[in-house]
Amino acid sequence: MTSDPQSMLLGLIFLQTTVEEFSSNRENITFERKRDLIKHFSGYLPRILTLFKGILETGSKNPHFPPIFDPLTKQILTLVFRCLNQLVIWNSSLLWIDQDLVDLVFRFVRVKENKDLEATCGRYAVAFEAMSVINEIIAKPYADNASSLVAHVIISGFSILEEMLHPNKLGELALSEIDEGYLSRFIDFVQNFVQSHLTRCLYSPGFNVESFFFLLFRLTDEQTATDAFIACLDIWQIILEIFSLKLQEAKMNKEGLLDRFEPVFLAVSDMLLKKIQYDYNSEQIDAIFDVAVDNDSENVWQIYLKTIIEILYDIAVLYYSKVIPVVVSKKLSLSLLSPLSLSLSLSLSPLSSLLSPLSSLLSLAMSS
Repeated sequence: MTSDPQSMLLGLIFLQTTVEEFSSNRENITFERKRDLIKHFSGYLPRILTLFKGILETGSKNPHFPPIFDPLTKQILTLVFRCLNQLVIWNSSLLWIDQDLVDLVFRFVRVKENKDLEATCGRYAVAFEAMSVINEIIAKPYADNASSLVAHVIISGFSILEEMLHPNKLGELALSEIDEGYLSRFIDFVQNFVQSHLTRCLYSPGFNVESFFFLLFRLTDEQTATDAFIACLDIWQIILEIFSLKLQEAKMNKEGLLDRFEPVFLAVSDMLLKKIQYDYNSEQIDAIFDVAVDNDSENVWQIYLKTIIEILYDIAVLYYSKVIPVVVSKKLSLSLLSPLSLSLSLSLSPLSSLLSPLSSLLSLAMSS
């Protein structure tokens, strides 16, 4: 690669093709030959990373960073991040990544300085690719000697998410104004963290799990896109599964764990009860009621409602005396969830899948 942008672009295209080949299964190359090629390529990895850092540093030195990227610069940055993404997939040890490189990638993740449509769209395209690299890193299981790097990625990612949820400067974007594709990358980031690292962080003195839960609570509550909201609900389901397993393992401190996370789980249950009440959330319910999904077995409203009820049931099992009285006081039933809930348009199969979690929750309430 050279300082000439066109030559740099060509070099990045060749590099991306090379790394993609390493990640693919080629029957016409023997295992030994592929191993030799990878070993030879690994010798150039430090130089490649130095070149990547140089490109990213140049792009981030603009006094008005993040700038409006011209088409060639946008192509070059996109290829750098795609190459990095493939390198993480191919070489998952993470030992070849340092915090300086992570910080440079995160500089391109931030998109909040300008509400101008043309500028923002260009930044989202690059930020989307940069966040893909971060997600690939955070999704990896890691050895202890990479723990400081992963911790740095987690803290940096949640710092940006915190800024997105608390815009406090003129020109910053509210959550409802952020591109849905870009926001989905942050939801993926949270899910990857929960699946790969939450169990370890539950007892880490350097990570405030309660603050993270309330950050996720706000991310969930403020979603205006139904797909993103349901994706956040999926994360809460994973969290509740992990938490239930930890309770089973805890012999002496079970009550302590329950008390520690009671405020956030009760806040989630209260928020979800409001989300499925027609008087409180009629606009969103009406908007999604007739939206079909690909497999034609359930519509979006049915998936939305069933997922919420399943989470409410899981929380009610943990905090029976606190959640069930609230459910009973709200007279939760199918007929009160929405005037449309018992519409004849509901097919028997989807309705039965909805009645199962609802009947479990109502049975729990009736027993009180």
